[in-house]
Amino acid sequence: MTLLDWRVYLFSGMAFRMVPTILLLTLMGGVSDAQQAMFPELKAQNLDHKILSLPGDFSGELNLVFVAFEQDHQREVDSWLEAAPYIFKGYPGIPFYEVAAIGKDYKLARYFINKGMRYGISKEEQREHTVAVYIDKRPFEQALQIPDEKRSAVLLVDRKGKVLWRDYGLYYDIKGNSLRSALAALREASH
Repeated sequence: MTLLDWRVYLFSGMAFRMVPTILLLTLMGGVSDAQQAMFPELKAQNLDHKILSLPGDFSGELNLVFVAFEQDHQREVDSWLEAAPYIFKGYPGIPFYEVAAIGKDYKLARYFINKGMRYGISKEEQREHTVAVYIDKRPFEQALQIPDEKRSAVLLVDRKGKVLWRDYGLYYDIKGNSLRSALAALREASH
């Protein structure tokens, strides 16, 4: 991480929000089920027109899920996707999903929105793992414990929907290292 990256990271406030979470997780050895964020059950259509029941249709035991609220969040998601080979080195088979959370008021425009999203994503695998959900966003955000829609959320979710790790916004090496640490801890706990 360069000096500029550190400055951006520190002054973005992310570091100050992450420290209490990291300390709490370290002291507790994880998050208790009572406080655990859960991916809510949703029916969604991917950009290849396949109906998915989430989180049950997440294909991995662990899944990296990006929740985007605005078109501008695609840049944040793309920064993580570019870093994925580094992040998942030694952890093969972890699929990613992009969830575009769109207000239910836009349901009538679903065809045009999905078509525009499909046009913007050229990779077939990415289209297969990209879904648009037209929902009441507040309960969705509350279930996932997402504080606001200013940045995309990056979540490590198991097949049952438990959120095991989280971060927000653009990828930085320190965030990737945090995710790799969480993966290592999960691997260690399963042995």
